[in-house]
Amino acid sequence: MTGGSGRAPTGGLEAELAQRDAAAGRMATSLVELDAHPAHALLSAGPLTGRTAREWDGARADLAGLWRDFDTYRQVLGAARDALARAGSAGEAELHRLLHEPSIEVGRAVVERRLTGAVERIESITLGELADRMEAAFDRVHELFVAVHAGHERFLAAIGPLAERLRTGRELAAELGDPRTAELTARVEELTARYTTDPLAVADA
Repeated sequence: MTGGSGRAPTGGLEAELAQRDAAAGRMATSLVELDAHPAHALLSAGPLTGRTAREWDGARADLAGLWRDFDTYRQVLGAARDALARAGSAGEAELHRLLHEPSIEVGRAVVERRLTGAVERIESITLGELADRMEAAFDRVHELFVAVHAGHERFLAAIGPLAERLRTGRELAAELGDPRTAELTARVEELTARYTTDPLAVADA
């Protein structure tokens, strides 16, 4: 039940802050695990091309934005804890503002220039909206990592046995003068090079 001001009682806000704090801990764990995902190392290892390069450009920006937003999230929670520690209606009002009102600036653009200075449009969101934005970005990055990792595993499963047979057969092929092994080896090397720079395209092929 809310009071006449439309704000939740301090007890309710305190409980919500505790939930947000717990969520921040889970976010930290998820972000560390995302950074440590095997696909992250694959995508960061060298130059990429094609579809993989395009998707990684977007995901890399999402990942950097995730860490920035998480830092902002934690800063807001810190300010909210400070507000909770202050007695009286002023602290309660500040706590409500931080938890429920669009208090987080996420964009600023000049919409008009006047003699007295620029007129700016400021975009602000709530803490809940920030969490939703982070969740969406996390999903996009994680989806790419899962696709790249699964493709990598399939590629290794397909190319590994063939490469092994080629290695063991090269000596015999050289003795027999059979050119097919050299041709197949070149094909394997070509596929490996293509996969290294654009694993998503190879996975779709």
